Order: sequence, then structure tokens, then C-alpha cells
Amino acid sequence: QRPGEKAMTDPEQHESMLATSLAYQFRRQSKGEAAQMNNARLGKELARLARTSQGRTGRDNPAAFMTDFLAVAEFLAREGRLESKEEQGGSR
Repeated sequence: QRPGEKAMTDPEQHESMLATSLAYQFRRQSKGEAAQMNNARLGKELARLARTSQGRTGRDNPAAFMTDFLAVAEFLAREGRLESKEEQGGSR
């Protein structure tokens, strides 16, 4: 079902839609019962961050901010980056 026009123009409804979408994606990618239980909360927190950051990040909408935010988080979280830094004698 496609969202109505109000969902795209009303900031609170857009935040709710983004939170639901994020929670769904996190649920699909997470393992373990504890991680599964936190998906809705994490989705809401990130959607709120995206909405409140709007206008201060160079992105014109919360979804664009979230795309960049998650790409950077995934980049920083890669195990290979941590392992190579430890091999070079660096600290976390």
C-alpha cells in the first residue's frame, strides 16, 4: 500500500513511516531475540534524529539524511577496518 500525500508532507507522519521502514529492515537483518526486540525503538530514535537534523546536514529530507547516516555507520562498522588498524598498532 502506498502512503498518502499527507505522509510525505506532514513531518510527524513522515517520521513515523521512516521509523516503521527502518524497524522492518533492522528486523530482517538482525540475529538474536534481544536485537529483534530493539528494532522498533532504534527505528524511532533514528527517524527522530533524521527529522531533527533536517536543514543542518545539507540534505533536504530525512530519508536522504538516513541513507547517508547508515552508509557511514556501515562503513565504520566493518570488521576489516578494525582488524587492519589493530595490525598497524593503532588503538580503537
